Amino acid sequence: MVYTCHWGLVGAGDISELFLRDLLVVPTTRGVTDVAHKPVAVAARSLDRAKAFIATHAPDHKDSIKAYGSYAEIVADSSIDVIYIGTTQSTHYEVALLALRAGKNEKKVFLMEAVWTRFFPLTIEFEKLIHENMVIGPIRPGGGALLDLGLYALMWMFLTCYKHPENHRSNPDVVKAVSLKSPWNVDETTAITTLWSKPKILCVSTCSLMMDSPPECVVRVQGDKGDVIIPIHGSRPEKIIINVRGEESKVLNFPIPGQGLFWEADAVARDIRDGKMANDRYPIQESVLSMQIMDEVRRQNDFKFPDALEFIEEY
Repeated sequence: MVYTCHWGLVGAGDISELFLRDLLVVPTTRGVTDVAHKPVAVAARSLDRAKAFIATHAPDHKDSIKAYGSYAEIVADSSIDVIYIGTTQSTHYEVALLALRAGKNEKKVFLMEAVWTRFFPLTIEFEKLIHENMVIGPIRPGGGALLDLGLYALMWMFLTCYKHPENHRSNPDVVKAVSLKSPWNVDETTAITTLWSKPKILCVSTCSLMMDSPPECVVRVQGDKGDVIIPIHGSRPEKIIINVRGEESKVLNFPIPGQGLFWEADAVARDIRDGKMANDRYPIQESVLSMQIMDEVRRQNDFKFPDALEFIEEY
């Protein structure tokens, strides 16, 4: 029996376009036979914008996808199982709170940060290679990972260090960070060093608006036997390179039949089907810890958002 998840999309920008396109990709093309997806509504700041978005990006489905001119309307739609928030980052908290209070997804509700790369087959294989198969042996105390791309830098750090079998989901012992700011007080480049004692791993994560990482290596995990490398892009990787000393390099390819957003959608659909409130692979506790680390980085570098964005409202 195939479970169909009914989606509502909030926002009519680029990320919502990519997510909508991936929802419409036939699941069997990626070997998925247990869940399917049906976009049923799109909300924008104006009704005309929502209608134009649907007509442009889902013309064959324009009669079955409803358009809403306010976010309050879409979260009140009882035909929707789950809301995807594709608005700008500064509005995520506001929209998520609106959806949660409306029961999307039903109090007690399912909640997950949409870090899509977490659900790539490549990412799952990466974890298996370094933790279960230990293809490069124990991770070196001074090795860790060299990472890029902000949020994704923390993601690869979590996969390598936080989810290490010996760590038992413990927080890092030390977080140190340095940021370079623009004249407009924008954090242009940040370097974060974390120290994990179980096992002893030093991880260096970097992100920058001013320069790119070398395309041949945006993630590198070093072990006693060699290293595992992820070439560009860290947010949408398609290749793992395994270098074991004394052996030829091994390249594992993971082609993506679309943008790659459908894998997180598949995971959410299964969780909604099974009545879960969180995803086992990426529980909300990890999102909270990630935010705590980022808040500590901002604190160390005296970087504050406007008061409206720093405000936290009780749910």
